Amino acid sequence: MKPLFGIDLTKGKGNGTVNSERFCVARPTEAAVRWHETSLGDVRETLKGSRYPLIVRILEFVFLFVSLSILSGLIASISEETPLRVVYERCAPFFWVSAVCLALFLFLAISGRRKWKAVVGSEDTEREIDRLNEATEAIFSQLGVPETADEVNAFGFFYREKNGEIRPCRGRRTQYALYFNFTFKAYAKDDNLCLTSLDGVLAIPLNELKAIRTVKKRVVFSGWSKDEPYVSPKYKPYVIGADAYGGIHCKWYQTLEFEHDGETWEIRFPNYELQTVEKLTGLKADE
Repeated sequence: MKPLFGIDLTKGKGNGTVNSERFCVARPTEAAVRWHETSLGDVRETLKGSRYPLIVRILEFVFLFVSLSILSGLIASISEETPLRVVYERCAPFFWVSAVCLALFLFLAISGRRKWKAVVGSEDTEREIDRLNEATEAIFSQLGVPETADEVNAFGFFYREKNGEIRPCRGRRTQYALYFNFTFKAYAKDDNLCLTSLDGVLAIPLNELKAIRTVKKRVVFSGWSKDEPYVSPKYKPYVIGADAYGGIHCKWYQTLEFEHDGETWEIRFPNYELQTVEKLTGLKADE
């Protein structure tokens, strides 16, 4: 099956086109795109200025690491034969180095947090965010997205095809998770399942939809985009976790299958979107 949001690297890494391009039926105007890009750039620059430079953030981590490393070593040396007083008498300079490093870390952490709050909470930042929201809503309005549209996630990924099998792979050197978590406004219109993003409207005829399959394989993806955190009670039934690198984990996922022009296609999506996809398509997932 051909993945709708897949990027085929079978013939090399030069391809950057998502398979879904052929289903695009409408795009926003250049003026709307420029407005959104300008607004997004303003917000990014402002948020960039809300943080200390990278070198300062690295120093913050170094101070904490040095402090905790020294302190853990000193604590480990405490025993009945060498109580804290004796350890301090022998290693007083190390105690002070640890204390100074911890104080510097706390100073940078607290002042950095205050700097972030001051910038993010300012009226200028709020106005920039409002402009970005207006630009976003203008594109969706221009593309005819109804207010009742559902917000749905779907997986995009790079892949290679071998012996008719689709094998997700990493397409960028810095890529951690195999799957990207795309967000769409999803709704039924003119006998089509419409998936709309800021790039345009994808339309899939409802009569071409065939089945929803459950794939009982673990999947790791990047980019949690829901308003509620994945640890909220709402998502507990879906057994979602995360790792130290920011990857989100699901123990299974679903695929929406359809046929178009003689080809079989699939849309891979997270398990927590199943009820929404069933409602939109009228199909029920297999057991």
